[in-house]
Amino acid sequence: MKLKNNLKKLIALSLLSANFTFFSTTIGSKNLNNNFAYAYSYSNLYLNQDIEVIRDCYNVPLVHIPGSLFYVEKKLFDRNPKLYSKNNLNKIFKKAKRKAYNKLGSTYNDNVEVEIYIYDDDNIEEFGNILNSFFISNETYSDELPYIKIKRSHFFDKNCTSLTDEIMYAMHYLCQEKSNVIVDCYNVPLIQIPDTLFYVEKKLFDRNPELYSKDNLNKKLNEAKEKIYDKIGLAYNDDINVPIYIQEDNDGNEIFGKTTNATFCVSNTFGKIRIKPSRFFSSEYNSLAHEMIHALLFYYLGDNINLGIDEGLATQVNDLDSWGDIDELPERSVLLSNFYPSDREDRLKFYHSNQHIVLNWIKTEGKEVVPKFIRKVQRGVDSVKAFLSLGGKKVIKRLCLDVNRY
Repeated sequence: MKLKNNLKKLIALSLLSANFTFFSTTIGSKNLNNNFAYAYSYSNLYLNQDIEVIRDCYNVPLVHIPGSLFYVEKKLFDRNPKLYSKNNLNKIFKKAKRKAYNKLGSTYNDNVEVEIYIYDDDNIEEFGNILNSFFISNETYSDELPYIKIKRSHFFDKNCTSLTDEIMYAMHYLCQEKSNVIVDCYNVPLIQIPDTLFYVEKKLFDRNPELYSKDNLNKKLNEAKEKIYDKIGLAYNDDINVPIYIQEDNDGNEIFGKTTNATFCVSNTFGKIRIKPSRFFSSEYNSLAHEMIHALLFYYLGDNINLGIDEGLATQVNDLDSWGDIDELPERSVLLSNFYPSDREDRLKFYHSNQHIVLNWIKTEGKEVVPKFIRKVQRGVDSVKAFLSLGGKKVIKRLCLDVNRY
């Protein structure tokens, strides 16, 4: 009678959803007992609740965890439904929220909803080759909730690093709904300038709000875009939503370090540009345009670009004599290198040499060679090989350098 009742439970469970298979038909075997325990555990969690299976924009099946804002890729859920229980997921989420609170000094508002989608690590369509998680505000679709998408291994990471980062992005976004003041990961208060990508350190904004007006900031942004197109033929389009933080360094030199005045930082989501006001408003250094080129190349190529070529392209908007006499031949040891030299003199040679070779490359082949280079690397060609095949080899030979080194 007990076995008969158990079989009834299993049959009811199988009718609940044809999408899930839990037991073997080998009655009386150990296999049946193991599968029954698994199925019974599953039924305890979800037998009396509706299981919703949706498909995302890539046609990936996802299970909605009842009573929560979690969606789990169906194949992950099928393997271990207990792991993806509401209580287990919320436990990890609360841990990440506490870490975000400790970093930002503000609480995650539970009344504001953010959906979380958990995918298998091999999901290239969702994450590409470089991302592990990202936050989308869904500002374009006002009737939809903002959401976080994250790989399985990064969600269950004991340090909650990626999830904490994305929660901080969510907190920034949700904060904007109530106030235009946020606090960044260095605990620096920033004013978010409405309808722009700009965040200005509050103490700077308070001193001179007119200087940091939307029109004034966008004017500098458009000047930088024009400079980029003029020098390397790439358009910085509106899809590249990279926030720009204008701020001074803090007491510990944590933001910029001792020698840097502007930087493009890659993060789990879009990355960001940080720049000192003296460099942002300067027409001499073009630091904003330089960092925007790094953001542009990351947008198109991710990490799949040689460091020397990356810097060589970015430095086209800078003074050609910033790192040495532009008429001097490049230094072979640092040309097309994939590493920043630690020594200051060698670092100057690195910038000068790669600026020099890219300048000659563009002069020889024309600005249209840069979009060609990007398309070739996007098709999977190594960036150095793409550079050499699109005229870089001729330039190196003409400068009497050993092309076989590359």
